[in-house]
Amino acid sequence: MYASVNCLSKSEFCRLVSAGVPVVLYSPIIPMPAVNGLERVEGPWPGTVPPVEDIPNPRDHGRLHPRQRVRPWHAEVRVRDMFVVEVVA
Repeated sequence: MYASVNCLSKSEFCRLVSAGVPVVLYSPIIPMPAVNGLERVEGPWPGTVPPVEDIPNPRDHGRLHPRQRVRPWHAEVRVRDMFVVEVVA
């Protein structure tokens, strides 16, 4: 399952869910969104290219470093009435 919002990291996805942004899960194989229950979401979307802007690295005293690659992530989430309401793990 993929989220309706393309997040580059799991922490970014968790922030969106905790902020109450409506996120729907969908499957590229079955054209129907998840309705209720526990689901596994993966990210980012296939074919996502890394952003070109530099990002601050807190471990390096705030110096800017280019983001070089997009790393895959996954999370277990609770879905209620088609919307992600909680990130379980």
